[in-house]
Amino acid sequence: MFKNKVVNLSLMSVLLLHLFFPIQVIAETFLPQDPGSVYDDLTGDYGVLGIASQFHVFAKEKTTINAHTEGNVATSVLSATNNFGTSISTGDLNKEINYAQSVETIISSAETAASVKRSNKFIVGPNNVITTENDKIIVNGTRLDHLSVDEFYQDREDAQYIDFNKEFENLMLTSNMLMSLDPLKTYTPDDFPDMNNRVIDCTDLVGDQPYVINVAASVLAKNTPLRINNPEGKVLIINVVDAPTNFSVQSQIQYNKRSNHQTEDFSDANISWNFGNLTEKLEINAPFQGTIIAPCADITVNQSQDGTIIGKNVILNATTNRWDPNEIFAVPNTHDDTTDTTSSSTEPSTSESSTEPSTSESSTEPSTSESSTEPSTSESSTEPSTSESSTEPSTSESSTEPSTSESSTEPSTSESSTYPGKNGKQSDTSTTTSSASSVSSTNESDEPVISGEGTVESDGSGTMQMNDRRENKVALAVESNTNNDDPSTKNVQSQNQQLFPQTNGERNNLWIMVGAVLVYVVTLLFYRRKQV
Repeated sequence: MFKNKVVNLSLMSVLLLHLFFPIQVIAETFLPQDPGSVYDDLTGDYGVLGIASQFHVFAKEKTTINAHTEGNVATSVLSATNNFGTSISTGDLNKEINYAQSVETIISSAETAASVKRSNKFIVGPNNVITTENDKIIVNGTRLDHLSVDEFYQDREDAQYIDFNKEFENLMLTSNMLMSLDPLKTYTPDDFPDMNNRVIDCTDLVGDQPYVINVAASVLAKNTPLRINNPEGKVLIINVVDAPTNFSVQSQIQYNKRSNHQTEDFSDANISWNFGNLTEKLEINAPFQGTIIAPCADITVNQSQDGTIIGKNVILNATTNRWDPNEIFAVPNTHDDTTDTTSSSTEPSTSESSTEPSTSESSTEPSTSESSTEPSTSESSTEPSTSESSTEPSTSESSTEPSTSESSTEPSTSESSTYPGKNGKQSDTSTTTSSASSVSSTNESDEPVISGEGTVESDGSGTMQMNDRRENKVALAVESNTNNDDPSTKNVQSQNQQLFPQTNGERNNLWIMVGAVLVYVVTLLFYRRKQV
């Protein structure tokens, strides 16, 4: 009987130890590696979409994964109740990068385990609690079975692997630029008399430049398939025009007889759909193929989709597959004609692709062109100025202050953004697109066109001017961006550390063993004394 009591006491001691010391046993001190910058890893020239084109999902704010996702993710906030990562491995993709500044929810099977053909790099922000167990990472209490310690990285304080605000400023400018390109063809519902046989045929399109096509949003609102033939595999940009702020795609997209499938061969990913910056909510309600460019939209995918998804918030309710787009390169048309077409502040821009007024009219602050080195006043008739009597090209007449030499080195706060160039980085020559620029922003000859190489520019300074409404939208979007340095979020780690303390595993085990022996000895002595 005494032996039975000893056994029972031993079992009770073990249970008590597991009750009071479970976290200390599994949570060991771990400092993940510093990831550096995304531009250290992605060093290629990815065209006007920049590094966004190297992710399956690129979301400024939040990504919600509710279905199997065959691709990588870059997002500010991640909520993944299903697995993600490119599972197929044929040797075409040698590295996959995932980035989430804040991890709300993640499952153990997230990401695909590394192999001889591919390595992984998984990065999280500094406010996530990271521990380890048996060479596996634990993120906010969830163990990631497919990632090793060597594949995991964490931002340092006040550092970001990807600056989403900066990237999306560029993407909004890019979307506007693509929307302004002259299309080779424009399609409306009237171009498809047979609703059951709707075809966009690119066979007869000629020229060495990539193809630009405008498609009315009402075409995609129909519930019959839309087939696109692009036999030469040219880069195809489809601008979805006249889309409402809330828009649902009901048409199944069939591209070159290709079916939706898992792949890491992106050589045929030549189709991109640009929904512009005015679409705020976008739903994909039919199988879809091609990159989705909607940087200001909340995108919900309810049917299978292949291609990169670029949006403000992204919700995946159906299987999607990584299919990185081929690079899109665009440069402006550089004609010698620089005649000013906006001598009247009330006249709209003469660009054929835009019905909005010139962006320079909205400027009320003095700003100068980078190339200007002399002060300019309203009395001068030989230098570009804001005066209506000036005979030089001017892009603005609403400014009431003359340009000064002191401001010539300061970029304008509303129009200084440039498109990503080499490596997706902003050009170092980024300056203001001010009213003193010697090249008119509204000149018809300065409309962007596509070529096989180069970066997006509208003049020698490497900047791109926009119309009033879209520029204001970009400015408001930039101003409304909230810094992730909210005081409440800074306390997350300290609060979580109370729940998940980071401890030294060997020291914990030693003290636990000592405690177990003491409990056992004291209990044994107590029962022996009681028997006596």
